[in-house]
Parts: sequence; structure tokens; C-alpha cells
Amino acid sequence: MSSQAGDALRRDLSGDLAMLPPGGHVTVVEPGAAGAAAFRIERDGRGAARVCRSELAAEGDVSGAAVRIAVPAGEEPAAAELVRRITATRPDARSYVLDGEDAAALIADVAAALPIPHAYGLLVARADPADGRVRLSSEPLFPEGARRGAAAELSVRSEEENRLVFAVVTRDAEPGLLSAASAVLPAGTHRVRAELDGPGAVRFTSPAGLVPDPRTAAELTAAVPTRLDAGSQVHLVCAVEVAGPAARVAARLDCAERVALAADRGLGDRLRVGLIGYGAHRRGAADGVVVTDWRSDTGKALRSLSRFGAADLGYPRAAQVEDVLAEVLRRIGAGPGPGRTVLLVIGDRPPHPPAPDGDVVRCPRRHDWRSLLGELEVRPDVALAAVRDQPAAPGGAAWARIGGTALKPLDTVDADALAAQLGLTAPPNGGIPVPLAC
Repeated sequence: MSSQAGDALRRDLSGDLAMLPPGGHVTVVEPGAAGAAAFRIERDGRGAARVCRSELAAEGDVSGAAVRIAVPAGEEPAAAELVRRITATRPDARSYVLDGEDAAALIADVAAALPIPHAYGLLVARADPADGRVRLSSEPLFPEGARRGAAAELSVRSEEENRLVFAVVTRDAEPGLLSAASAVLPAGTHRVRAELDGPGAVRFTSPAGLVPDPRTAAELTAAVPTRLDAGSQVHLVCAVEVAGPAARVAARLDCAERVALAADRGLGDRLRVGLIGYGAHRRGAADGVVVTDWRSDTGKALRSLSRFGAADLGYPRAAQVEDVLAEVLRRIGAGPGPGRTVLLVIGDRPPHPPAPDGDVVRCPRRHDWRSLLGELEVRPDVALAAVRDQPAAPGGAAWARIGGTALKPLDTVDADALAAQLGLTAPPNGGIPVPLAC
């Protein structure tokens, strides 16, 4: 049971810590028969109190924004000289006679009862329904000023069985990780219940089976994929330049096959594949691109791919890339569609211009590749990538734009890595280590 002096020390110490400036500390001295102990109390960036116990030097020098002296009942005569020395240098120091109370336990109790200086939240992931892009945010748990005993409840979900990390963060402009616990949970919606045990201390009572998780905030953030395509189809369109030397064409077709297979391993039945073959315009001819598949399963698309062969190079300085862009735009419509479209262009020659450009033959349909590409670039449901025989060859500026952030050289392209970069290998939950917001 708390004594009247104990209540006074609690009240004063609570006020001291509530008013403590950044970098400051409070000292509580506990005299004893074997010597005096000094408890240095600081508050970290989370608002939690950190207590460091040490033996007080014989001279009794103490520091801090406030000094409190907790004298055990019955020790008043032995402690009198120490109290006199401390109050001589710190007139603001106050002493309290604690009847049967332990100073360390009292300090811990006061620290746990402090209000939290920041709102706390649960780290969750949110996926944009248009393009699957993932961002981290937090769902509110406890508001600023909440105290020990406060309870919170919310729902989160997972698209597959996964080890989920329940990470408590401060809800500031730059959230800080307070604690993390994890458990393997099945797909579905999960009810989360949490209780506040004090500043920086949140205890989850549901879901069951949570254990401390050692991952840092940086490790959790790094583990979050850029995209999540849970439940929606992903449409991979491979546009391959099928004119030129047979070995070059075969290498391009092989690249398309390897990327499609990597995507199929990651996405399974959610993947649909389109194939477009293109070459060069002939002077005065309005020949078009060849679409053999548009939304086929991977196996059917690869069978169609195997029937492509190498056509004559024809006009050497440009190819029908602009017609590919126009055909893709025509087929996907104004959008956004129900899933994501990834356009992968594999070739070497740059697009035909919409008007004569020096001695480069214009597109007979006057397609403007820059304008068409611009329409695709602004769509959140479309991703662009390109693999070129020689990225540094003439026409590189056009290919750099066609490839977006994923322009790769044909001879060294890593199909698995490219598929991963384009979000084509993510499992249903995207490997996200934190729950999804409901």
C-alpha cells in the first residue's frame, strides 16, 4: 500500500518527468545502510523512461532538472547527513520517507503511468487498386496523451498464409519503430487487440501466438515489394522485333520466353501473355504488326512464340515500334483496366518518326511514337520495359524512354531479375511482412 509520502513522491516525480526537456534527466537518491543509490531517469524519443542505477559517490554530488530523495522508513537518522549535503548544493531537492516502499519499483510504476507524447499506430501496407503500388502507413492505436491501461482494436488482413509482423510505430512525420512481434497467420481478416502498458510499451492480446521480432524498421521497409497484385490479373505483352539475323532474332525470342516463364512461376494463373511481332516499314507500304496472342495463358503463348522465325531485315534504320505502341493502346482501351499491363519491347532499331527525319523513313500511318508513349507513361496500370541488342547504339534516346527504368542489354539480361523488377514474380501477398489495411 502506498504511503502518503509515497503518493507525494509519485506526484512530484510524474510532474518532473512530464516537464523534462530534451536531453534532461531527473535524479532520485535512495539512502541505505550499505550506501546510497542514485537513479538517473531520462526520457527517450519514444517518451519511455530510461533508468540507470549507480552507487552515489561519498561526497553526495547530484545533478538533474529535479532531485528527489527517497528515504526508507527507519533510516532517517543515518540518512540525515546525506540529505543535508544534497540540499546544501540543491536547495530544490525534497526528501520523502517511504514506509515499506521500494524506490526502484516506485520509479518503474511512475514511468509506466506517464502519458505517451506521440500517437501510436500499427504499421500496415496499402496497395493502390489501379496499379498495385504498395505504400506503408499506420492505422491508429493510441492517441497522444493516452496512458497505461488504454485499449485499442482494429482489423487487418492477409491474402495468404504468411509470417506477419505487428510493428508499433509513432505516428509522426517520420514514424519511429517502438516494438515488433510476429506470428504465422492464415489468409483472411484478423482482429487485432492491443493494450498500452506505458510509454513505448504496447502488448498485443490478439492475435494469439505473437513472439518478439528482431527486425529493424529499415529491414521491414526493405522487405516490402513495390507492387502488390493480389487477386488481379497481370498482362505481360512481349513485342519482339522478328526481322534481322537469325541468331539475333532467336536471342530476342528466347529472352521473351525466359521473362514469361519467370512471370508464370511467380504469378501462375493470374498471368496472361500477349505476343506482338514487328519489323520495319517498307517504303510506301502500310504493313502492320503481327499479334498472335493477346490474353493467352503462358503455355499457349509460348507455343505461338516458337512459331516465330527471322524475317528479312528490310529497312535498316527504324522499325515499327510506334505501331506496337499504337496497337497496345488500342487494345487496352482508355483504362485503367482490371489489372496491370506490362509492355516489354525486345529489339534493336528505333521507331519510325511521324514525319521524315533526315533520311529516316516516316511511319506510313504517321504514328507519333513520343505522343503514344506519353499516353502509356502516365497510366498507373501500365509498366514499360525494354531489352535492346545494343543500348548504346544510335537511337539510344528513344530506347531509353521506351524502357523507362528498365532498359537492359540483350546479351546480359537477367530474365528473373527483370521480371522481379517489373513486379511479375510477387506471390499473392507480395511477400509483404506487415498486415494489409482493411
